[in-house]
Amino acid sequence: MDEINKNHNDCSCEEAAGKILKHFGIGLNTRLEKQLKNSTEIDKYPNDETHISERYKKSIFRRELPFKNLEKYQDYSLEIYIDEVVNVGGIYIGLDKLTHFTASGFLYYKIYRLALEFVESKEAAMQMAIAMGIYGEKYILGKIATGVFSFADLESNYQGFQLALDLCNSGEPWVGL
Repeated sequence: MDEINKNHNDCSCEEAAGKILKHFGIGLNTRLEKQLKNSTEIDKYPNDETHISERYKKSIFRRELPFKNLEKYQDYSLEIYIDEVVNVGGIYIGLDKLTHFTASGFLYYKIYRLALEFVESKEAAMQMAIAMGIYGEKYILGKIATGVFSFADLESNYQGFQLALDLCNSGEPWVGL
C-alpha cells in the first residue's frame, strides 16, 4: 500500500474511492458481468443448456403478439434487457445489479461530490444524487426502456454509492494514502 501511495500522493481518499468504483466498470455489461455470464462454474439461470427459444418464454415481460414471426424479435429484445440470474451466497440476483452497484453507484458518488460544492449539507447532496437515480429509473434506464420501475436497481445504485462513501468515511480509511 505504501508503494501505491508513493506513486499517487496527489490523490485524495475521495478521488481514490471514485476511481476504485469506476475500476469495476461504469458501462453496460462490464468485464465482471461478462465473466460471470460466460462462467460455467456458477449457478445461473438461464444456464448455457437452456436453448434460446426457451429462455424468455416464462418471462413476465413476454407479450402475446399478433404475428408469430415477431416472436424472434421479442426474444432478441428480451435477451438485451434481461440478464441472467446468479446465485450469490444462496441469494439469487440479476447480473445487472452488479452494473447498477458499480456504474450507477459511481454516478451517484460523482453527483454527490459535485453537489457538495453547491449545497449546504451532505444530506442535501445525497438527496440530489438519489433524485438523479430515481429520475433515471423513471425515464432513462427503467420505465421507458423496460417498462419497469425497479426498486432493486435503486437499492443497488445506493449501495454502490455507500461503498464509495464508506471507503473514506468509516473511521480508519479503507484506502490508505
